[in-house]
Amino acid sequence: MVRGAAADDPVLPCPLAGVRGAAARPASVTVVSLNTALDRTISLDRLVPGTVHLAGSEGAVAGGKALNVARVAAALGLRVRVLALVGGETGRQVRRLAAQEGLFARWVTTAGETRVCTILVDGENGATVVNGRGPEVRPEEVEALAERLWRRAAAGDTVVLTGSVPPGVPEDLYGEWVRRSRSLGAAEVVLDASGPRLAAGVAACPDVVKVNAQEFAVLAAGRDPLEAARDLVAAGVRLVVVTRGAQGAFAVSRQGAWLAEPPPVRAVNPTGSGDAFLAALLDARSRALDMPAALAWASAAGALNAAQLMPGVPGRDAVRRAAEAARVRPWRPTREDAATSFA
Repeated sequence: MVRGAAADDPVLPCPLAGVRGAAARPASVTVVSLNTALDRTISLDRLVPGTVHLAGSEGAVAGGKALNVARVAAALGLRVRVLALVGGETGRQVRRLAAQEGLFARWVTTAGETRVCTILVDGENGATVVNGRGPEVRPEEVEALAERLWRRAAAGDTVVLTGSVPPGVPEDLYGEWVRRSRSLGAAEVVLDASGPRLAAGVAACPDVVKVNAQEFAVLAAGRDPLEAARDLVAAGVRLVVVTRGAQGAFAVSRQGAWLAEPPPVRAVNPTGSGDAFLAALLDARSRALDMPAALAWASAAGALNAAQLMPGVPGRDAVRRAAEAARVRPWRPTREDAATSFA
């Protein structure tokens, strides 16, 4: 069985494994942001450590993984809401920026100041990211966010739990929220996390696990990636998707395994491309696309996000055109596949 990041206990089959039918069409998508950020992106001619630089283009957006997912989901036409913790003057700026984009959100105000993340982009090095850690949050602040989440899960939303958590949040929180959201009737529960939070969340059997190659490598613990993903599916996860940057993605479900190759683009800033991929995957699943079409659609969104300085996609038409250049094939792993799956 697949082992978690912080324990040797195997992932056990979830109580509903084998009896869950196709996902219901969600009322909307609810994305939870525990560690919201103000994301500042600055372009440079060339990043030289230890020297003074003059900024080129720059911009700021309401950020963190959850807001990145929501931004692309909304651009693709999904009904999406964000439930987020924000605090201080930075938090107020995040709220203003989200409102300017037309993102629908419900905010829980924290005593601590929302973090700032800085992305430095230059042609030689790509993106250099400095993530703020985030403020320590209080139990009552997390509980206030949870109460809003339970209402959306009970309404039949797809629930997306993604991103890091700030200090003061239990490592097993995602696992608890996966179980509670499912029990209340969420259409689907989707998890994108890392480290102990990923291990705890996976053990609770979300419907979809979407992680990057480095995160999945921790779960697989050195084992063959296809075998590791199939173990998660056997335990009750409906779909496992692993993104690998420019190398594409692989997906495993009870129906089979696939490799996806993204459309060719000139990468500018890949930050948030995994989030764009996830948002487009949610859109594809809401429209009941088959897996090759869903992966082509998601790969196109991820590639288009990487092709621009600021996070997001130009819209559905651009994604549709890019998806035509994506390539998806059944995965029958070779030794070369296994060796490069986590690269």
